[in-house]
Amino acid sequence: MKKKEKVNLKEEPVALSSEELEKLFYETPLTIEKLEAIDTQLNIVEKKLLWILSYLQKLKLRDYLLLLERPVYLMWINFLGGIARGVGIAIGFTVLGAVAVIILQRMEVLNLPFIGHFISELLTYIDVNTGINVIR
Repeated sequence: MKKKEKVNLKEEPVALSSEELEKLFYETPLTIEKLEAIDTQLNIVEKKLLWILSYLQKLKLRDYLLLLERPVYLMWINFLGGIARGVGIAIGFTVLGAVAVIILQRMEVLNLPFIGHFISELLTYIDVNTGINVIR
């Protein structure tokens, strides 16, 4: 009985150098084995090209190049982005300021020794200059 050889299906075929591939292709006569070897090499190249294509699609290189070809559209996108950042900063600062004023009001009620007087003057200053009654 002959022993069956185990075939490792996970093993990738080795890519040949261009000289080896050229030698294999131009040798005469071409046999089935040589054609299969050439086909294997072409499959390796095809897999690598498909990987490169998927990588470029992930980079969205096409969208970036289209954006660079239209500078007016690029300026419009940057303008809208700047407005959005400015509005976000304004809203964030307003919320942060409101939270700070609420914390200062709570600290004034606690009547802390050194800080209480300063907080009271600060809230009075805000009340007088803005017309917003922050003192309860």
